[in-house]
Amino acid sequence: MVETYFTRVAPNCDSDPATYSLANNGWIWDGDPLVNFALPPSKAYLRREVIVWADTIKLRFGSGPADNPWLWEHMISYATSLAGVFDGFRIDNCNSTPLHVGTAILDAARKVNPNLYICAELFTRSEDTDLLFVCKLGVNSLIREAVHARDVEDLSSMMRRFGLSKPLGGYAAPL
Repeated sequence: MVETYFTRVAPNCDSDPATYSLANNGWIWDGDPLVNFALPPSKAYLRREVIVWADTIKLRFGSGPADNPWLWEHMISYATSLAGVFDGFRIDNCNSTPLHVGTAILDAARKVNPNLYICAELFTRSEDTDLLFVCKLGVNSLIREAVHARDVEDLSSMMRRFGLSKPLGGYAAPL
């Protein structure tokens, strides 16, 4: 079996499904989250390096609103409407959203709700890159996977390093 890298969609029954193809999103093992692997000169899709999430697609925002005005306006409108209803956002796989896009959308949402709480899931494999996302986007808290800890002591250290100041329980390796 081969993972599907593209989703074909047709806006109506009379359209040819091959006319509209969307690149599925995903991640690359040890990839740089600051590089959009869907844009040239990347050959990640051709080399089959992308580990695909079949339920999400890559959106072509470009380098700014002038590159895709409809998409930028739509996403900013969507985020600002949500900011008027909710006090916080959870950004799933935040590292797969280009920083300039996330910054623009969250800046617009904070004009509606200045105290918007942002919880983000980051998989950058680098505390420095995590910090870059946290500072640029104004992230209030991170979601981490405990599976990345080598053992219970490492999990305890990870929890302290990322802000848990009170003891959660006993974390010690068996004697």
